[in-house]
Amino acid sequence: MAIHRRELLLVGAGLIAAKATATTLACAKENRVEEDEKIPTKKVPTKAGATAPEAKADAHAGHEGHEGHEGHAADAGAGAPANAAFAAALADCTERGEACLQHCIAALSTGDTSMAECASAVNEMLAICRGMGVLAVSNSKHLAAAAKVCHSLCSDCAAACKPHSGHHATCKACAEACEATMAEASKIG
Repeated sequence: MAIHRRELLLVGAGLIAAKATATTLACAKENRVEEDEKIPTKKVPTKAGATAPEAKADAHAGHEGHEGHEGHAADAGAGAPANAAFAAALADCTERGEACLQHCIAALSTGDTSMAECASAVNEMLAICRGMGVLAVSNSKHLAAAAKVCHSLCSDCAAACKPHSGHHATCKACAEACEATMAEASKIG
């Protein structure tokens, strides 16, 4: 079976997107570490009256218009973000999908076209899972509708990975992550 130009372009576009995402995440992580090192610490009183260094200064300190925001769950560190389990499943699905796509691309590059359907399905799944994390944690009004699309694409991806899961660990892991994401997506709306 010959590789078609469309399949090659889809896989190539997926590879470019994966590389861009990985590079962006690596740069963001590196920049965040540098920013964390620059955040000044301040001394805050402890119960015994002594002072202890605080990890980070108040993000709203010195800014006007932030009165009355004390005690928010995010500020207090209490509670998990909205749809945390769904967001975690999406992150895991994305990570395992990236590995699966790389595996498919490696196989395709040797002329093995048996992974073409898997590569196409995982590429589509990755497109939705990358964006769904933002919708999940922000509890978007569009989350329920998007979760249905996510469920459908994860179902397609799991179905494409299953025939390979007996002999490719990355395909098995991707299929399992898709199934977990589908389970969480079913709980939305």
